[in-house]
Amino acid sequence: MKTKLLTLTISCVLAANLYANTGEGINDILDSTLILKQKVKDERDEVKKALTLVFEASTSAKNTIEALIASDADIETLAYKNAIKNASTANKAATATFEAKDPADIAYYANYAIQFSKLAADYATQVVEKDKNLKNESAKNTLKEQAQSTTQKSEQANTQKEILEEKIKNRKEIAEEIKEKIKIAKTNASKEQLEIFKNLETFIEQSSTASALTEKDNKGNDGVKSLENTLNDIQIKQDSISTDKYLSGLAKTPNKDSKIVDVFKLDSKERQEVVNNIKKSTEDIANTISKQINFNENISFSNSLLTQNRVVLLSYLNNDDLKLARAIKSIEGNYYADSTTANLIKDYQEKTSNLWANAIKSYSNFSDSYQKQNIITLGIDTKIDDFIYGFYTSYTRANFNTKETYLNSKNYSFGTYLNYTNSQNELNLDMSLTKSKNELSTMLNLSGTNVNKNGNFDSSSISANIDYGYALKAYDSLYIKPFLGFSYINTQNKAFVENGLLAFKYGSQTYSTLRAKLGTEIRYYNSRGFLYLKPSISKEIYNKFKDIKLNYAGINDNILIKSDAKKRVNFELLSGADIDLNESFSLNINFGTKINKNLKNYIGGAGLRYKF
Repeated sequence: MKTKLLTLTISCVLAANLYANTGEGINDILDSTLILKQKVKDERDEVKKALTLVFEASTSAKNTIEALIASDADIETLAYKNAIKNASTANKAATATFEAKDPADIAYYANYAIQFSKLAADYATQVVEKDKNLKNESAKNTLKEQAQSTTQKSEQANTQKEILEEKIKNRKEIAEEIKEKIKIAKTNASKEQLEIFKNLETFIEQSSTASALTEKDNKGNDGVKSLENTLNDIQIKQDSISTDKYLSGLAKTPNKDSKIVDVFKLDSKERQEVVNNIKKSTEDIANTISKQINFNENISFSNSLLTQNRVVLLSYLNNDDLKLARAIKSIEGNYYADSTTANLIKDYQEKTSNLWANAIKSYSNFSDSYQKQNIITLGIDTKIDDFIYGFYTSYTRANFNTKETYLNSKNYSFGTYLNYTNSQNELNLDMSLTKSKNELSTMLNLSGTNVNKNGNFDSSSISANIDYGYALKAYDSLYIKPFLGFSYINTQNKAFVENGLLAFKYGSQTYSTLRAKLGTEIRYYNSRGFLYLKPSISKEIYNKFKDIKLNYAGINDNILIKSDAKKRVNFELLSGADIDLNESFSLNINFGTKINKNLKNYIGGAGLRYKF
């Protein structure tokens, strides 16, 4: 028995070759069954809570009646009789709740147990308030407190019952979705696949009652554990079918010496080793290809870092004052105020165009790998009235490494940026286009022999960033600007074919994401330069991935590698400083970071600016 249920990720690519022939696909359905299994587990937890609270409410109702009988209340009053009658009914409903084998029945009977317990408490309260024969203050207080306790426990049980009903509803919705997927997938299924679908239908039926089976059987399994065992058995059967087909395709694949890899001459242990190694290689390759997307993300991030430096420089609010201060600073030591000095100040104040160059290094740390980038960027910009216009181009060398794969990428980017400042309002726009040439190398261990593969593919990416902020003067030359922004990036990897034994033919891949961003920019200026910090939180509000389709090892069916389309929250920080070296040149340094649950990216560098 496997130690864990199906994890529908790239590592289950061997099973995914069935997808194209089974409508929505067995793997997609198995992915949904994992969600269903989790829903059942959540439901089981709520069932246990509901049973506990129903027991407490019905027991409290019983204790209320015992307190009522022990008092000197008039047994002939209607309230007295109704209290006893409702408590008895509550006890019967609670018993039915505990014996129910379906979570829907548990919720159904629990509702009666709760309502009748509450009614018993209400009638007992009426006895306390209206029965003139009830004169023993101690007994009266005991009955009153017990009735209040029953009411409170009934309300708690009712709240839990409503939570359980919502969980049941959610579980049923998932089950119906899976049934519909199975119905579609059956239309083109093979005999073996139909058997798996039959088992999946049994699994769905079993899921409808599993959460109610809270007691363990003689094997130590409760309903949820039995459900997991059923899903394990289904996955083992699915793996068996896909592995047989995979090995059949592998047996037809020639190596570089045109010999046949006759895997059927291997014993079962050796076969499994072959399969495991190829699975691992497949996982690494798919993971590596996806990192090309991170290359383009990082290039866009570094572009934002550099253009932000330019915008901060040219859009400061006390523009004229600072330019005059810098001009005066530049002629310190000149003791003769003449026309040359005046012209120098005038010339300095009119220098609003710039040529700039920067070198950036980027490092990204993933849980199992790392990525490096070296970026050279050249740009030009100018300020005309309230607008800043700029253009830039960059060249990036990037690489990504795992134990068995290596991706080398050459990237060429072209971009433009625009800033509009009106009083304290600022609007920034940055757009870029990136073209990439990528080389992928893989080493696969096959029966003790290292097999090398390689492939080349092109990529392209477009990105856009826009934000609006309102700058507030905090102190002297210190400004704080809250801002709201959005960023979009679209990356496309073209189809390509690997070279070497067991080569893949990869289909194209497309990735798009839209982020919303909220943050605060802090700027400080003086006569020699400036520095700024721009922290923000961004949330991915839209993600769209085109999954990778490929043919592998003689298999005619498409294998589908599902992409990770999770919407993540990122912390981002842009920062930089600029200091004048003389009236024409200045030095700038820049640092940025982007961090989320799965990635830590750091970029930093320095550059020169020429004013004219």
